[in-house]
Amino acid sequence: MLRIFVAVVLLGVIESSLEGEIPIAQIERTTLVDFEREILPVFNANCLACHNQTKSKAGLILETPKTILDGGDSGPSVLVGNPSESLLMQAAAHLDEDLVMPPVGNKSNAKNLSSEELALLQLWILQGAKGEVRGESQLEWQPVSERVQPVYTMDLSKSGRYVAYGRGSEASVYEIPSRLHVGRLVDPSLGEKRTHLDLVNSIAIHPGGHLIATGGYREIKLWERVNDVEIFSLRDKGLKDVSAVAVSGDGLVMAASDKTGVISLWNLSTGELFQADDGAPVRKLVLSHSGQDMAVHQEDPILRVLHITPDGSTTLSLPLEQMPEASCWDREGRRLGIVLNDGSTSIWTRVEESEYEALHVNGISNARAITFFGDGDGSFAVGLETGGVQLLSLIHISEPTRPY
Repeated sequence: MLRIFVAVVLLGVIESSLEGEIPIAQIERTTLVDFEREILPVFNANCLACHNQTKSKAGLILETPKTILDGGDSGPSVLVGNPSESLLMQAAAHLDEDLVMPPVGNKSNAKNLSSEELALLQLWILQGAKGEVRGESQLEWQPVSERVQPVYTMDLSKSGRYVAYGRGSEASVYEIPSRLHVGRLVDPSLGEKRTHLDLVNSIAIHPGGHLIATGGYREIKLWERVNDVEIFSLRDKGLKDVSAVAVSGDGLVMAASDKTGVISLWNLSTGELFQADDGAPVRKLVLSHSGQDMAVHQEDPILRVLHITPDGSTTLSLPLEQMPEASCWDREGRRLGIVLNDGSTSIWTRVEESEYEALHVNGISNARAITFFGDGDGSFAVGLETGGVQLLSLIHISEPTRPY
C-alpha cells in the first residue's frame, strides 16, 4: 500500500507541472516579425513594469532587442535562433517551474502571454531577434482646406468686451462694442494665418484678459497679449488748455474738453476723432461704461447730459438746486448718480429718450463723491465728508420727483 500511495503522489506532481505550461499556437508566416509594432506592446503590457531602464529586476531590461540579448543576472535572455533554450521563452511559456513570468499575484497586474503572443515571440527569436525602437513616426501634416472653416469653440472675456473664437485652423479676437476684428493668433512657424496645424478645437480667455489658451491635436498653446501703447496728442487734435478728460469703462471712447468749451470724442480703437461739440467752459466730463452717454459739469447748476450715437448726439439739461460736485453712471448708462455742493445726493433715471426722473436720497447731507459697482443690478457708493462710505439701496431713496 505504501508503494502505491507514493506512485499516486508522484503522478499528481507530474500532472500539475504539465498543466502549468502555456501551449504555443501554430503560426504560418514568412514575413519578419516587427519588434516595435508586435513584440514591444506585449512586453509593455506585461513585462516592462519590472524590467525597464529605471527598474530592472534581476538586471534584465526588455525595452530593446539589444538589452534583451544582453540579458541579466542569469546571462543572455535569448539565444538567437533557439527559442526552446532561451530563458525568456522558457519563463514566458512557463516551461520551467522555477522560472515563471509574470509571477502569480504580481503588483503590476501583469498577465500571462497568450498562445498567439508566445507564437510571435518564438518566431521573432527564430528569425534572429532583430529590430529597433524608432519611437513615434513623424506625422505628415496636410493643410486644412480653406473650405473647411467650422467654428467649434469660442469664449467671452470677463469684461464682455472681447470674444475669442476658432475658425478652421485659425483663432481670432473680435471686439464686441466696436464690432471690429482686432487680432489673429498666428504661429509664425506655421505660415500665414495659422494658429494650429489642424482645427482649433478649444479656446479660453484668462479672467485677467492677458492670456488666451488654444487647443489643437495633442497640443495647447498660450498666447500673451502685448499692449502697444500709442499716445494721442490732444494738442495736435486742436484742443487748447485741456480742462477735463474721461474714458469709457469699456476703454473704447475718450472725451476731452478745453477751457473754451470744445468737447471732442475719439474712438480709441482707431484713434479717429468722431465728434466735437461747442459749449460753455467745462469742469468735468463723466462717460458711461459704453461711452454712449456723458455727463458734462459746467460753471452753473445745470448738468448737461449727452446721449451719443453714430449720427450725432442729443443734449438734455438737468436743472439742479446746487452746483454738481460729482457724478457717475451705472453699468448700463441708464441711471446717473449726482452729488451736489451742499452734500445732497440724487439718482436720475432715464425713462425715455429725452426724459429723466430724479430720486432724492434721504439721510445723506455730507456727500462728496459717488461711484457705482457691480453689474446692471449693482449699487451706488457715496463717499462722506465726515468719513466712511454709504451704500445706497432702495430704502434710502424716496419717490421720484417731477421728470426733466
